[in-house]
Amino acid sequence: MTIASEKAKEFILKYKDNKNITKKELARLLYSKYPKIFKSIEQARQNIRYLTGSHGKSSRAKISRTNKVTIGAINNYNYLINELPEAVREQKSPYCMDIPVKGLKGIVFGDVHMGWHMEEMLAQMIHYGRIKDINCIIINGDLMDNHDLSRFLKDPSKRTFWYELQETKKFLGLLRYYFPSAKIVINEGNHDARYKKYIFEHAPALADVEYLDLDLLIGCPEYNIHFYKGGRGIMLQNYMVFHGHEFGVGGGKNPAKNFMNSGYTNMIISHVHKTDYAQVKTANNEFKVVHTIGCMSQLDPDYRAVGNGYNNGFLYFETTPKGLNIKNWNLNTDTLI
Repeated sequence: MTIASEKAKEFILKYKDNKNITKKELARLLYSKYPKIFKSIEQARQNIRYLTGSHGKSSRAKISRTNKVTIGAINNYNYLINELPEAVREQKSPYCMDIPVKGLKGIVFGDVHMGWHMEEMLAQMIHYGRIKDINCIIINGDLMDNHDLSRFLKDPSKRTFWYELQETKKFLGLLRYYFPSAKIVINEGNHDARYKKYIFEHAPALADVEYLDLDLLIGCPEYNIHFYKGGRGIMLQNYMVFHGHEFGVGGGKNPAKNFMNSGYTNMIISHVHKTDYAQVKTANNEFKVVHTIGCMSQLDPDYRAVGNGYNNGFLYFETTPKGLNIKNWNLNTDTLI
């Protein structure tokens, strides 16, 4: 038996239990696999026809029963999977918050945009957290602004990246000082991700240098803070916590409704710098709720200083047997204590 016949027989045996595959389709696979052995698809097909006894009576008489192979029909597509190029897959899943027996009491805030932050608003929130004796803090994206690393036009007189790093680390140290035993998690926002994108675009050779990771530069290991970069949200009991940029949805007048129309589940969202609420009742009489949170940064950024509808705020939550109990604070209109 020639090498061509041996390879053809291997393929026939490999697919002999498959259904719906024709000899011509098998010949294409055989030729694609061994282009140096078979000069054409037709040559591969003729080898398959010969070995399966489809070359007429004279050919069938020459083939022993041990050499003759039959091709069955298949009823699925599994035979093609091994022939297709292998895809690169990265399994991603939400970060799940561990809920202790006594439950969690905590705050969710975001859009600090360090360097453009509001000291008074941050002070109010931290003081409120101390009064409530919270044990959980979720910094829901855009802790840093990374103005220097933006692809947009940059003002050289504004805060530098080095300044932002120093002030961010100082802020995280302050949180850990006032909440020494609290679980603190940072959910990566689109402004935080500017650092990673800048490295990829301008210094890709440094992308895998661990001590250049942003979480190390701002002191996360030092302060026992988890920096979640998965992009699939944080699972907090019956709510998903997203920064918001993951959806590609804008703010508008009713941002919570916009996110509800994209996520269709209970969610807590930052990103839009607005305190808002939306609720829907599903066909099976379940209620789904979306809360969007105000920001902790200045309300008149250069890129949209007027008519933006922004407000300062944060969200307080407590876990209960029935799910989260939530108060979404608007610091520009509400009285905290």
